[in-house]
Amino acid sequence: MNRPKRSFLNHSERAKRSCMDVLLVRRWLPGEPNEGSCAGCGEVRTLGSGKGHARRRERAPSARGTGTLGDEETHPRQRVGMHGRRLSRMTRHEPWVRGDVVVLRNVKEADPPHHDRHVGYAHTARVIADDGEVVVLHQPPKTLHRERNGERGGPRGRNMVRGGWDGTHSEREWRGDGVVLVHRWQQPWSVWRWVDADGVWSSHFYVNFERPWTRSPLGFDTEDWVLDLVITGDERTVTVKDADELEWCVAAGTISTDVAELARRSADEMTAVADRNGWPFDADWSAWLPDAAWDARPLPVGWDEPGAR
Repeated sequence: MNRPKRSFLNHSERAKRSCMDVLLVRRWLPGEPNEGSCAGCGEVRTLGSGKGHARRRERAPSARGTGTLGDEETHPRQRVGMHGRRLSRMTRHEPWVRGDVVVLRNVKEADPPHHDRHVGYAHTARVIADDGEVVVLHQPPKTLHRERNGERGGPRGRNMVRGGWDGTHSEREWRGDGVVLVHRWQQPWSVWRWVDADGVWSSHFYVNFERPWTRSPLGFDTEDWVLDLVITGDERTVTVKDADELEWCVAAGTISTDVAELARRSADEMTAVADRNGWPFDADWSAWLPDAAWDARPLPVGWDEPGAR
């Protein structure tokens, strides 16, 4: 099936388009005022605030969609480039184009004296779209993830304790169908949907709450906030996932109370979006189908070097 090529706006075109209020989005960083900023020109404007909706609490599935991470394997750093080039040489400001291989990283901020700023986990993905308003990535089946090793705790024993990282990472393989991640720029979430080799989409969505993505020389950086939503069926039934783990992280000192409250408030707002079947749940996901030939790629040199912030 031939699909039309997506057009990608250059910087000046994005700036012009941004100033038309199309790209007015909310800043979500803790401690900042409730403001919106134009993604092109940077002009800041005050936004109104709305009340959140109550969350419907049901028992959550035990795994993310139909894809899971396999058994871990610990070994030295992998120093392999992609397409014979070093991604770290590319500017962090220019958009990526469809088919580019990028790295999505969960970067943990410094917490003296427990640890310096470092990469909590990382994996590669293919770019489906990056137009200054929305980023869409595809994580193919069998993608290799790198995750921190160390002492863990929490309700299910999978949350890193404060100061528990031992400085190493393990490698795990993503099992099951590929997953498409949709992130609206400057929003504190990404919406995931699984797609099989025949281009058939899952009937459920997964909302991951996280620090708004930022560009890096390798791709995109974020920080996971533990809380998630699972949204199933045409009726958009909402299940809150891992709320107990978020509470544990706050008590353990690995997530601040401000960030936890922001994650909960964002979950209320996305529950309301799902209730009315708003974007991106009602989007034309066929426009975001990955190419069938895209396969998993290894992490490049420098994936574990987050740099200064």
